[in-house]
Amino acid sequence: MKLKSQLSDYTEAEFMEILNELFNGVSATKENAEEYVISLIDHVAEVTEHPEKSDLLCYPPEGREDS
Repeated sequence: MKLKSQLSDYTEAEFMEILNELFNGVSATKENAEEYVISLIDHVAEVTEHPEKSDLLCYPPEGREDS
């Protein structure tokens, strides 16, 4: 998948594809799976510009619905 530089460049389906890749299985090889997942997390944090950055995905606050 080609990553885009801005969230507005993605269709909803394209962005969901990235999130599905993160949470439902990685298509990368075992040798680079960790690096690949980290790069996807960093990319989502960058394009969403969310103030919690990668913590939004990796460490959501207790009590917040995770779905």
